[in-house]
Amino acid sequence: MIKFTRLTMKNFLSFGASPTTILLDRPGTTLIVGEDLDNVANGIGANGVGKTVIINALAYGVYDKPVSNISKDNLVNNINKSHMEVTVEFEKDGNTYRIKRVRKSKNYAAGNFVQLFENDIDITPDSVVNTNKLIEKIIGLPYELFVRIVVFSATHTPFLDLPIRSQSGANQTDIIEELFDLKTLSEKSELLTEQRKEVEVELRQQKERIKRMCYHLALEWRRHFEDTPNNRCWFANWMEKFINETENQC
Repeated sequence: MIKFTRLTMKNFLSFGASPTTILLDRPGTTLIVGEDLDNVANGIGANGVGKTVIINALAYGVYDKPVSNISKDNLVNNINKSHMEVTVEFEKDGNTYRIKRVRKSKNYAAGNFVQLFENDIDITPDSVVNTNKLIEKIIGLPYELFVRIVVFSATHTPFLDLPIRSQSGANQTDIIEELFDLKTLSEKSELLTEQRKEVEVELRQQKERIKRMCYHLALEWRRHFEDTPNNRCWFANWMEKFINETENQC
């Protein structure tokens, strides 16, 4: 089981240069209040104080993409425009993990990096792509499942409102299969079905070869042996034994 313990943000969207840490392992419900400087009429309360930013930071820290439809460059604080950092800490199977993502500049890729630590040991692979793959493997949930089951946002359709099946978008069947690892079983089942079809085709071809061999053997027998009842009986018994042994080898 995964237990998220800590989320730290710096220069991420509306959070500025001073690091802000959210403790995620506290039991119960957490009320988030603050001051919305963009809403001078009613600036103190629960609206516009960073709840969605926290969800975006958690998703970005884990999956390298936020919940909201925002480019990664636009995640960098608009005022400071540099040195964005998001760190996510969690526990799984007795191990502690820490993911740190850094974007040095709003408009340039130079200096952007991700680090992954397991029990304070750096296990970061050789590229961001491979690091993201390793993180998803450790988490055990793809992004689409995470944003519909772990965190919730108006950006994504709730699970119960999704179609049961769909060829072009998210649907309940795919999510359930991912959640219970049924997709892997389905893929293996499809692979085995294809392999079985190939084996059946090969078996039919082998049986056709046996029939042709028997036909040619019968012709050769008539050329070399006298057509008597005893010879026909011997040849029939031998042919039956030959066919059975050949089919058992297929």
